This record gives sequence, C-alpha cells and structure tokens, in this order.
Amino acid sequence: MRLVSIYVAFTLTSVVDCAWMRLKVNSGDTAYEQLVNDTSEDTDSGQTEAFQTIRYPLGKRPIYGSQNENPMMKYEIDPKQVERLLGLFVSDLRFYFNETSFDSRKFESVVSGFRKELAKNNILIEGESSSQELLDQLTFAKHVFLIMVDSAKGMHYYSDVSNPCHRLMHSVIELNVRILTVLDARGKLDVHNDSYEAELALFKRCLKIWVEKFVNLMHVPIGERLVFATQVKQVQTTLAMLEKQIPIPMTPLLVQ
Repeated sequence: MRLVSIYVAFTLTSVVDCAWMRLKVNSGDTAYEQLVNDTSEDTDSGQTEAFQTIRYPLGKRPIYGSQNENPMMKYEIDPKQVERLLGLFVSDLRFYFNETSFDSRKFESVVSGFRKELAKNNILIEGESSSQELLDQLTFAKHVFLIMVDSAKGMHYYSDVSNPCHRLMHSVIELNVRILTVLDARGKLDVHNDSYEAELALFKRCLKIWVEKFVNLMHVPIGERLVFATQVKQVQTTLAMLEKQIPIPMTPLLVQ
C-alpha cells in the first residue's frame, strides 16, 4: 500500500502557542544546520558524511562518463545506504518537533540546508531504478519537510499571542506537525512506540478543547473561520486514519 493514502494535503498552515506546552530539544546543531550558510554551487562541497557515503558506496567509481560530468548520475547506488540517508534526514527533521510542540522559529533558520539535502536525495533515488519502498520513503520525507515548512509560515502569521483567535489557529496548525511524531520512517503508525496510544489520545483531547474555545469566540473573520475549520478537518482525518492502523489485541483461546 502506498503511503499517499495517509498523507493530508496542506493548503495553509499555522500553529498554536500553548502556554502549557513548550518544545524541549537537546542542544547542538544537526548536520543540516551546518549547511545553512553553504552557498557553493559545487555538488561536492558542504556534503554530510552520510551523503558522501551514498555517493561512493564501497569505494565504487563512476559507471560511465567523465568525472567532470554530473557525478550524482554516474555512480552505483547502494539502496541500503540511501535508505539510511533518508532515515537520517527524517531524524534530523524530528529534532525540531515532539508530541507537545514544534520549534518553528529555529526550523525556519535551517530550511535552506534541509532543502539542499532533500534535493540530493531526490536526484539519487529518482535518477536510479529504485524500489517502490524506497520511493515511498522519499515521498514521506518530502511530506514531512513540506508540512513543517508550511506550518512554520502559518505559525509565524498567527503569532499574536494577545489575540485569542491567533492562539487557537496557531495551536491547531501546530498539531498537524505534532501528529508526525507517531509515524515511522515510512509514514505508517509506529506501533513499536510504547506511548503512541497515549499520544493519539492527547492529540484528540487538545483538538476538542481548542474547537470548543474557538466556537465561543466572537467577531472572528470568515476567512479565519475557514482556515481553522480546514486545519481541524485535516487533524481529524489524519487521526481517524491512524486509529485504523492500531493493532487489534489478540484474544486468547479458551481451552475446554
């Protein structure tokens, strides 16, 4: 089954600032933050160690053509190494969000670095005869990145914490990012995460509270009501799809 079935199209995103929810991330830069100031056009410069490993797996040299030509299309690709690279990419994206919030400000400062790495991944995988599984993993990596980019913009737009409407808009948009914490590297519900059911329950409670508060607001422009309704629908759809993936407990057979 392709991953696309659980993806939610994001038309406009923004995220909420909840006083009782604060993002806690470890200090230190990811490999992609180090690429932010890299303006070189040379595809060999500013690469992460992981990407260089993919470019030259097991010391293999170009299959054909001159080394002065586009090297990214001239080297054999090790699928396992490419899969590892995509895993590192998604892992570094997760550095900026968890089940309670999304550090959109810090993420916005490193978007260009992530965009470069995603472009390299795209060339490596789509330029080869990659398996459907690898293509699906690339699709999910793109999905996570684009949701984060769009949501960061929305959170910035609805950043007036003194405005009750903005706070709720911000929160629901952020929730669309936070839901990503319960997905595995291929975009499916991570049933190996012991807390996934508690996290899904938390997301549902938050959404219910915010919807109730928003309904009681007065003088909300029609445009913002439509955006809020769209975001709520996206969260509800995603949660419903994920709940369908929760394993059904096995009932032990009674021995007569």
